[in-house]
Amino acid sequence: IGLGSSAAVTVATLATIYHWLGINISQLDLLRQGRNVIRAVQGVGSGADIAASVYGGMVGYQAQPLSAEKFPSTYPMTACYAGFKTPTVDAIKQVRQHFSTHPNLLRSLVNGIGQCAIEGMQAVRKKEWNKLGEIMNIQQGMMESLGVSIPVLRDMVENLRKQSGILGAKISGSGLGDCVVGLGTLDPACTEQHIPLEMALQGVYCEKI
Repeated sequence: IGLGSSAAVTVATLATIYHWLGINISQLDLLRQGRNVIRAVQGVGSGADIAASVYGGMVGYQAQPLSAEKFPSTYPMTACYAGFKTPTVDAIKQVRQHFSTHPNLLRSLVNGIGQCAIEGMQAVRKKEWNKLGEIMNIQQGMMESLGVSIPVLRDMVENLRKQSGILGAKISGSGLGDCVVGLGTLDPACTEQHIPLEMALQGVYCEKI
């Protein structure tokens, strides 16, 4: 449903193989290997979902040059599912076609989204959760401009933002389906359908049974 299940399976499989072979591998190298697998299968992929599965919790991720920063704190999250999904490859293809005659505009939007990530990481380091929520809202506007936030997702985002316990909301992943995520929790009396989430600080690990 767009919350990194394929990345989680990839990371778990790789970690199990390395453990079984008795090969020690760093988290960063496991991240690199997992991203290579995802890109070999679907052709594209930032690797952010791989980083989340490797490190757990909240992670500041950068694709080039490859780096990941594990943050010591977490904050509650809420997710709502659209009821359908669009493969990442298809979403990216649609965006590229839409901006085929406006490459500079696409580049500006992508750079803006990247800046949101940078400022979001700064907010997490300082535990400025309200600021992080504001940045999520700003980034959602950029995703709208990309054309990947369809009406059903837009309505879900707006419904989340109306809740007093939600600091910000945006689509997750590549859009055109899947989930929207909100920073915070819903009021118990809220009737909005949501997916229970609990962010774990622990990333991938192997244990023998």
